[in-house]
Amino acid sequence: MEISSLKSINERLLANIVNVGDSGSAKQTSLQYHIWKQSIQRREIDEMVFSVLINGVVIGIAMYINSILNSSYAYTKDTFGGDFGKRTGLFLNAKPEVLEEFCGGEIDHLKEEYAVVKIFYMLMVISCIGMFSSVVQKLVSYKYKDNVTLNVVQIGLEASITVSSFIFIIMYSNTSFNTLISDTCGKYIEIDAETINDVDHMYTMRNPRQGELDFRLIISIIIIQSAGISIMMLQRTQYLGELIMMLTMMQAELVKFFSTFGLIILIFVFIGRFLSTELKFESATFYEIILDLFNAFNGNQDFEVFKMPVGQSYIAIFMYLFKVLFMSLLAAMFINKYKQVWRNLDAYKRFNIIKMKNSVSFDKFIGGVTLTFFPVNILMLPFIAPVIALRNARASDFMLKCQYTVMMLIYCAIAGVMIIPLTPFLYLKSVINALFILQNNTRQSYKG
Repeated sequence: MEISSLKSINERLLANIVNVGDSGSAKQTSLQYHIWKQSIQRREIDEMVFSVLINGVVIGIAMYINSILNSSYAYTKDTFGGDFGKRTGLFLNAKPEVLEEFCGGEIDHLKEEYAVVKIFYMLMVISCIGMFSSVVQKLVSYKYKDNVTLNVVQIGLEASITVSSFIFIIMYSNTSFNTLISDTCGKYIEIDAETINDVDHMYTMRNPRQGELDFRLIISIIIIQSAGISIMMLQRTQYLGELIMMLTMMQAELVKFFSTFGLIILIFVFIGRFLSTELKFESATFYEIILDLFNAFNGNQDFEVFKMPVGQSYIAIFMYLFKVLFMSLLAAMFINKYKQVWRNLDAYKRFNIIKMKNSVSFDKFIGGVTLTFFPVNILMLPFIAPVIALRNARASDFMLKCQYTVMMLIYCAIAGVMIIPLTPFLYLKSVINALFILQNNTRQSYKG
């Protein structure tokens, strides 16, 4: 914007906004880049906040369910003793006085766990729909936009979360209950109908029939997946993002290293297998040779199983090559790559922003189904096909505004919840500020 221009300030400001700076100049390019940067970073941060918050709650509830399970199993072991794998037989053959004492505590465990599992079930419904919507969004962007880069790892992780959540939903929706607990304990303690339903439901999930997936396995997988997606989102923070970016570059170097020197490892494997009778006292399979080389790589090799001198020379040469030469070379590669990435870190960041511009840029025809993120994108799932089929700018814009309205309402709800415990601290802060101002603020002295 020319300072010496004869136009009024308002006219120059309007022209600057319309033209996005000085048209065709470096100033315009820089301004456009920073607009992209701020817009992309704001969207990335919003997605990170919601994803980490929801996945953090999922991990916390899953770990709480696991702690209840552990408490229940410990209670069962303390009551009946014996092998844990035979707990059902011990339960059925226990004395009436033991069952009467055990049933009260175990039913309390099952009721508490079922109450938490119901909340977890609702989160799994949200995760299943939201992650499926995220996968669809990325595929739609890839199909209808140019120069879009797909994050295959993130899409795969989101798809796996969708599958795991769906499996948990099916497991929870099973109505063919195992009534062992209620039938046995009902003889000794009084249980109402609602409690019987909850206890049977939870006991069925805990003890799947033959051929069904284990409840604890699904919970463990969901914890790992939620932690993985949270780490991927947290890499968008400034410091963690830099570290993960450097680790990604290091990972590429590691792949190059093992793809190159993996051939030498294969040579040692084949030599050890085909000459196993000459190298070792007993013939060895491929697995045993690989295990010997792995132990040698870690410095834990048993030289006594190799013949002297050929066999021990074979394993000693392998240890020397990997310990002295290959590992030193790998360390040097890492150091050089680290220096290179550190020097060009800002350039890598800018390059990533430019690559992401096409992926998250607004498209007036399909932007309503490609710009939002989990969990706000749940709203747009039923409207993906109509918006893409119509390719109408007004319909897309309306869909986008509806989703971001919900996002703002969620932010307001979070702020409303957080302000309650923070109110005393904010009041205390205002009082301290007032006292500080009262103590340090002095009247200005005027001459005369």
